[in-house]
Amino acid sequence: VTNAANNAMLFLQQTSIDVSRALVVYSVVEETMLRSVLDVSDDTSNLVLLPSGFAILPDGHGRAHHAAASNSSSALAGLNGTAGCLLTAAYQVPVPFNNLRHPDVQETYENAGKRICHAIKKIMDAVGAPIVVPI
Repeated sequence: VTNAANNAMLFLQQTSIDVSRALVVYSVVEETMLRSVLDVSDDTSNLVLLPSGFAILPDGHGRAHHAAASNSSSALAGLNGTAGCLLTAAYQVPVPFNNLRHPDVQETYENAGKRICHAIKKIMDAVGAPIVVPI
């Protein structure tokens, strides 16, 4: 990946998955900045990371909970009695602060929103989620 100045950009990513959750956090970093981090003699105080990512967590309504609370009107019913999950997504996008109403900045917000929707759709497809309930 390259940026507007044709500098090589790399994705720095951390992924962790176990029975309790799935977590993906990443940031785009210029190759020269990453090399300065790896060279401990360089000053890294000017390194800017804008981490983004998502977490998938169980919704707390497992099958045992459903069975115990089946007579309760507050029990959530999943598809075929299965539990669901919660998806939390966070994305950071740098924007100039001199004019937040500028069309370029507004377009940046719109593009970020589209990216979030696209990422959520891809995650839903990957885990086979047929429905989404926005909170």
